[in-house]
Amino acid sequence: MQSKFPYIADEVNKRLGANAPVQPSDVDSKVLYRVQTGAFSNKANAAALENKLKAQGFDTHIVQVGNLYKVQVGAFGVKANADAMLAKLKGAGYDAFVTTNSGMAVPPTSSEPSLMVGSKVKVIGDKYATGQAVPSWVKNNTYTVQQITSDRVLLKEIVSWVYKKDLKLVG
Repeated sequence: MQSKFPYIADEVNKRLGANAPVQPSDVDSKVLYRVQTGAFSNKANAAALENKLKAQGFDTHIVQVGNLYKVQVGAFGVKANADAMLAKLKGAGYDAFVTTNSGMAVPPTSSEPSLMVGSKVKVIGDKYATGQAVPSWVKNNTYTVQQITSDRVLLKEIVSWVYKKDLKLVG
């Protein structure tokens, strides 16, 4: 089966619109790359996103890691294929990132860091996603991203939703 990986990867590339031919050295049979579109503590929320993605033709599944239900698309042996799917999802309006089959985030191809569950952030905006004012003491602390939706982030320590645009990634 492993000898067929380059052929399979080439076919996937053609369908995703990727141009570079896949070499046998590009395929890592021990790593699967998936594109994660959400992580939820509530399984029903994960299922709702999964159903929305499936209705748009994406090969979507949910994996549970700890107390989070992660909505992921695809399983690729070649990172370039996962990157192509990431671009397709972002083009469809989804916020997403590439992750490995172990659930660990894979650094993005660009040099810009990616916001993900577990990231450390500071609040730089003046209002929470609910519209209430952010107190000055909140802006002086670092928080952990607990959940991410398309444009909002739940901060673990203060259990508050903040727009992504109002956050600064610090680690």
